[in-house]
Amino acid sequence: MFFIFAWLKENQDGNSFEEQVPLLFLGNYLRRQGSNEIFNIVFLEGYHQLSSHYISELKAVGFNVISFSREFQRLARGFPGLARFGKYEMFCFLRWQTLAEYLRVENTRGQVFQIDGDIVFNAKPEEVANDVKGLTFVLQGCPAFVSIANGDWLEYYWKELVKFHQDIEGYSSIAWKERTGWRNLIEKSGLDHGFGELYLPTRIYYPI
Repeated sequence: MFFIFAWLKENQDGNSFEEQVPLLFLGNYLRRQGSNEIFNIVFLEGYHQLSSHYISELKAVGFNVISFSREFQRLARGFPGLARFGKYEMFCFLRWQTLAEYLRVENTRGQVFQIDGDIVFNAKPEEVANDVKGLTFVLQGCPAFVSIANGDWLEYYWKELVKFHQDIEGYSSIAWKERTGWRNLIEKSGLDHGFGELYLPTRIYYPI
């Protein structure tokens, strides 16, 4: 099961949003591939700005379209300090907890994937999912690909986000000092060079 988190700016509608995040292009491409993978498009804000026609188009290409703005706003109220980074970054910080909340509400089990909405798979998503079955990792950047097989990762992220919010400067200072250890861990895992740089561009996705 794949998730794409999306949000609209105040002055956007479906047309301008599609120009920025080409979901219809992605959906039609997946259909031409013959993919039957489940894709959930979760709108964290701005769902009401979409026309019924655009929503119908998204559903017609096989997407589940979900308005989760009320739940997101409730989560955001618990982290007012994140507003200092701007709305975009707040969405990025809280999308993982939003995912955890959605999985809890829908009683969803099993491995899930989160991708940015402006990428296209070279292989069928089913093949991608099989390639990384049982793995939990984050390939961060633009675009992003996240695989979560271990639900404890979401719980761990939540606990660390709470610590970060309580002391943003202090937490950031510690994280900066520990970055060398993270690099060593990434290199030992093989995800940095062997997977991230070689495998992804040829096998999984490319930016539009």
